[in-house]
Amino acid sequence: MNDNKTVQFKLTNGQIYGIFLDHLNKYPDSFLTKLVLNEGLFHSKYSGGDYFLLDEDPSVFASILQFYRYDTLLLPVQFEKLKNNIIDKYLLPDEISAEVSQKLPFYVVINDFSADKTETLITPHPSNIPELKNGYPFLVNHYGRLQKTNYVDVVNYLTSKGYQVEQWDCDKRHVLMKKM
Repeated sequence: MNDNKTVQFKLTNGQIYGIFLDHLNKYPDSFLTKLVLNEGLFHSKYSGGDYFLLDEDPSVFASILQFYRYDTLLLPVQFEKLKNNIIDKYLLPDEISAEVSQKLPFYVVINDFSADKTETLITPHPSNIPELKNGYPFLVNHYGRLQKTNYVDVVNYLTSKGYQVEQWDCDKRHVLMKKM
């Protein structure tokens, strides 16, 4: 029963993350599922339909969404000490596997934020993407935004490195890519 309905979350820094509603529904008592199903939790929703989340680190939030997809919570090293707090914050099950399958895909989110299509945000930061760790052909500012770069150029570059387009919204200039 996968109708492929997606839910989008927008973080304070402007980054947008998407996930299939079916993945959230696996954990009906969790924070994000309750937020989306509007079960009495305060939340803010943009007119475009994105749920607005305040004060969350993008790498932690990406790990949370990976948990919903694969039932495995793998936090960035600097947040491992806060694992129990993060589990409590998101109302995740107490018993969470820390093992990572070698077959888990790696996801990259690409967003074009500028009217003139010359500023692109890529998540995770380019230095955290295996194919870009040793350099990348884009000028990156201290916010992790690619300067003077059209988001389509980033999609083309990552495609040449083995990534596949998982989801593309031309109107919002938002692309989700994955590599197995």
